[in-house]
Amino acid sequence: MRRNGVADSFADALILSKKPVKLVKPLIVIVDKGSLVLKQDITSAIADGAPATLCTLALGNGHFFIDGTGSSRIIHAYMASLSPSAGRMLRPPASASAPKHFQISGGLALTEIGLYENPNSDPLNHLSTTMSNFTQGGEIQYNPRFNPSSPAMADSRVFVIENSSGKISIEGAGT
Repeated sequence: MRRNGVADSFADALILSKKPVKLVKPLIVIVDKGSLVLKQDITSAIADGAPATLCTLALGNGHFFIDGTGSSRIIHAYMASLSPSAGRMLRPPASASAPKHFQISGGLALTEIGLYENPNSDPLNHLSTTMSNFTQGGEIQYNPRFNPSSPAMADSRVFVIENSSGKISIEGAGT
C-alpha cells in the first residue's frame, strides 16, 4: 500500500526498473495508488510465438508512463489501469527522448487510448491521450497464456508492496 496523498502524476510515479527486466519467473506488480514508469524493456523468452513467462502490471488508480531512451519500448506484460479518473498510457511530460512507439505482447486494458474529435471533450485534456503521445504508433499482441484457466496463472503470485513515503525501484537483471 502506498502512502496517503500519492497522486497519479509523473512526479509521484514509481519506477519499475532502471535496468532492462528479463523475466525468468512469473511476476505480478499491483500499485494501489499512483502511476508506474517503465524506463526499460520487459522481456521474456519466446515459446510458441508468445512470451513464455507471464508478467502483470496493474494500477488501481494511475497511468503508465513509458520513458527511457530508444525509439520503441518492448513490454512482455499484461498492463491494466482501469480507474475512470486515470488509466492512460503516456510519455512523461516534456520528455523528448522517450519512445514514441510501443510493442506490447501480453495485453492492455486502459480507460482511454483514443483520440478526441474535440480535445476539449477529453476530461483529462491536460494530460493528452495515448494515441497523441505515441506518434509512431504501437502494436498490441494478446498472449494466450493469460487465459485464467491456465495452470501458469496459479504460479504467478509475486507482490511488491511499498509502505514508505519514497519511491521504490525494482531492479532487473539486465546490464
